[in-house]
Amino acid sequence: MPNIDKVFVAREQYTADGFNGFVYRVFFHGNGVYGDVNQLTYTYNQCTVFQTQVNNILTAVSAPDTRVVISMTDPGGFNVGNKFVKAATATAAQLAEDLDQLPVFGDVLVSQSLVDEQGGYIWTVVFKDSEGDLPQFICAVDSFATGTGCETDTLTDGNALSGSFIIEASASIPFNADAATMKAALEAMSWVGTVQVQQSAPSPQYGYTWTITFLDYRGDMPTLLVTSSLVGTGSQITVREVRKGNALGGTFMLAYLKSVTAPIEWDAHATAADSNSDGSSLQEKLEALDVVGQVNVQRSANPDQEGGYVWLVTFLDNVLNSGDLPLLQGNASTLSGEATVVDVQAGITNFRKEVVVFSCQATVGNVGFTYGGVTKEITFNAALSDVEALLSVVLFGVEAESISVTTNSAQTLLCVAANAKDIKIVFNRVYGDIQLGVAQGTTITSDATITPNTAASIDGVYYDNPALVMSGTFQVGYQGQYTRPLNAESTADQLRYALEDLGAIRTVGATRDQSYRALPGKIDVTEGEIFVTCSSGETCKFDSASYGLPGYTIRIDGDWYTIRTDLTSPGLDNTRLYLGDLNGREIGYLRSTDTYVTVYEWTK
Repeated sequence: MPNIDKVFVAREQYTADGFNGFVYRVFFHGNGVYGDVNQLTYTYNQCTVFQTQVNNILTAVSAPDTRVVISMTDPGGFNVGNKFVKAATATAAQLAEDLDQLPVFGDVLVSQSLVDEQGGYIWTVVFKDSEGDLPQFICAVDSFATGTGCETDTLTDGNALSGSFIIEASASIPFNADAATMKAALEAMSWVGTVQVQQSAPSPQYGYTWTITFLDYRGDMPTLLVTSSLVGTGSQITVREVRKGNALGGTFMLAYLKSVTAPIEWDAHATAADSNSDGSSLQEKLEALDVVGQVNVQRSANPDQEGGYVWLVTFLDNVLNSGDLPLLQGNASTLSGEATVVDVQAGITNFRKEVVVFSCQATVGNVGFTYGGVTKEITFNAALSDVEALLSVVLFGVEAESISVTTNSAQTLLCVAANAKDIKIVFNRVYGDIQLGVAQGTTITSDATITPNTAASIDGVYYDNPALVMSGTFQVGYQGQYTRPLNAESTADQLRYALEDLGAIRTVGATRDQSYRALPGKIDVTEGEIFVTCSSGETCKFDSASYGLPGYTIRIDGDWYTIRTDLTSPGLDNTRLYLGDLNGREIGYLRSTDTYVTVYEWTK
């Protein structure tokens, strides 16, 4: 409003008379309004309708349920309603009472001098609550007596802070630096890392409190050293630690089937290759146990904020550590740091090959293999290579080598008359939990005894998340007209026909291709090679299905491939990504040799 220069507004809750609202107290304390102020008025019809919450719904409230009441608490100026009006007869107590009404001052002390020869006084005001340097008072007089006047002066300035300070070896920081300035000054020092800064509201003397959280610093930080160049009576800087930093140290141990490892350093390398085979890696500590076979270990690239790491352990020995394994048990008693713990969780895999292990003792007849309600039989003394062909080509209808049939002994036949050894069937390129039945044949003379080795068998895993498959409908518009809803899997012709049904289109051509998006990590490719590898310095995680499950479609340099598995790994290989054509059969890389190539997945 052009006729008012400065006001102070205070708000408080109002619940009297059954109404829910607020009381606003407006104090006119500017230089432009120091006389008697007229009472404010309002116009309700031009305002936004009042609203309130009714059953958690914002609802308009109309008269008579709403009202605005304006009243004058103190007219100000030279109005006779004021206590301190007539300077000739007023007292120090009256001036103090008037000043105490203003929330901008707080409590004040007022003293009055003896009267001078013209009947005037000197009034001294001391501000008890307002600790900072206040603006100069302005005094106004009315025209009651000719030649009267009023002057103000400051005897003692209130104390106010200024200047700057330095933290450690930082640049100079202003006394009133905001959070962003403080953050920039600290992060300019290389050892600090990233910080989070919060700044308090100013004190009456313009002092501030900054709360600094060190997000990257590892461990407990020493108290910051501060150099003050502040100006102001009694100025000082205090550094106080709110919460100590924490850092891991020491060793821990792991137990498996009552066997306990030697102490493991809190930051142990993952593999023997990482530790130069000095025996300190987590892989070496675990494989030193008689109850643990070969393992693969991966460690998180960087520690967490307290120096902790995550190790991913994969048990590779399908004989010594087969089936559903018990959890490793952690012992953190020799770790140093606050609230240290060794947490062990069961791993979750997106893909694992099915392994069926059994032995067969027989002297005559057949053995039957059943899958999906279909049974195929083969003679009891068939060679393992013939069993492999029966399963791959006849029962499952897949290419050779998709299923392997082997044994760790010298036994070369499916069944023997005595001392039968385990036969292992590995589904290298038939995915999922394969329910394969193995039983005595149906011929009358068959005498095969099948003994499953459930401990060595492994259920296959193929976690194809259906939520990742695109579904639903879409519409295409042209000049304000839209097609009927089209299925997400519509063909190019279906889109074309829908567009040609629009009045604004007579004929149109449409093609369809697979959409795709980039995957993290880059790969190295070699022309004609049946696999690709992860580029140096990149993170690919082939074995975690980061590039997709076997059978998934990927795009490399404009060509589409499918993901295949090798014939040796229990799941996906961790260093190589094997390629297949769109029918899933082995294929070499089609383009020229290159490095740091982006891989794209089909956004199906």
